[in-house]
Amino acid sequence: MIYAEILTAFIAGIILILLCCWLFKSKCKWYIRLLLSSALGALVIVAFNVFGIIYLPLNPMNAFIVGFLGVPGLILLTLIVTVL
Repeated sequence: MIYAEILTAFIAGIILILLCCWLFKSKCKWYIRLLLSSALGALVIVAFNVFGIIYLPLNPMNAFIVGFLGVPGLILLTLIVTVL
């Protein structure tokens, strides 16, 4: 299933960013919050696709937009997909 591959890529990205934070000894609080919100954005997009509400392509940029902007980001992506 394609969602398993994308989920694996997100997990690998999270591990890579945490590893970079550990290597550079930087404060990871902001990065971790951004990663968690992006993961939640990806889950919202997957839920929309599974329940057939609207098809939104699942990629890291869309997950970041929904995770960072929240509901306005979801509305923005929905408008972009329906118009374009």
